[in-house]
Amino acid sequence: MEGDHELVAYGLLDFTSKAYSDRFLGITQAMSALWRHYHPDEVAMERPFKSLRCDTSALIVAVRCVKDCCQRLKPKLPVYLYAPGQWKKSAAGQGNATKDDVARCISLLYPQLPPDLANDITDAIGIGGHHMGIRKLEGMAK
Repeated sequence: MEGDHELVAYGLLDFTSKAYSDRFLGITQAMSALWRHYHPDEVAMERPFKSLRCDTSALIVAVRCVKDCCQRLKPKLPVYLYAPGQWKKSAAGQGNATKDDVARCISLLYPQLPPDLANDITDAIGIGGHHMGIRKLEGMAK
């Protein structure tokens, strides 16, 4: 991935300690700041999935919040959603890879990253890499 695309930025937005209404305000403010700085042409995210470890309905609402924010910032901005099994296969070689598996693979692709990077960040990098690979294949097919 790095040979074709430079890793420009990474980070984690953590709103778990805030009330739901404050979380969505925070997402909107963060997306607006990212937009002003990077002006993306498209957005790639993980599709919400059922989990025993988290409130799936909150994930679905958060994804909708991000998509709505993107549409307000740039109407018709493409937002791509990838199932965990899809992007994990690209990032770590198997669709049922663990977060640690993904983190190890991402650290091999991007050795400049700190070794203690949060798994949610390496997941996001994996999603971005998967999306870039898909877009590259689409471009080659034209």
